[in-house]
Amino acid sequence: MRMGRRGFTLIELLIVVVIIGILATIAVSKYNEARARSAQSTVRASLRDLAIQQEIAHHTTGSYVGDPGPEEFVHTPGVSISITAAGSTGWAATATHAAWPGKQCAIWVGDESLKSLAPPATQEGVIECSQ
Repeated sequence: MRMGRRGFTLIELLIVVVIIGILATIAVSKYNEARARSAQSTVRASLRDLAIQQEIAHHTTGSYVGDPGPEEFVHTPGVSISITAAGSTGWAATATHAAWPGKQCAIWVGDESLKSLAPPATQEGVIECSQ
């Protein structure tokens, strides 16, 4: 009488490896999506903070500032903000995040001509991001 064989066949092992590979692919994809959403939220928060500082500067001095300085405005590490225009009639800024390459958010306030300096923002005072 022959004893039953123990262990797994090669096909069974290959099926397990394929399933693990599929699950890993899904997990990595979801992780990257979550990381991108996090970076976008961080950029939006930094631009909101900048907007508050700009309104404080305008209320205090009558003009928006091109460089609020480190004591007035500290943004999150990894976020790069560029104030593309600032004056008495308005301001525009764009922001990117190191963990979100090729994408940016922007905002403009005031003169309609500033819209062209802050793509992809199309509405005054609204932070908009590239997709």
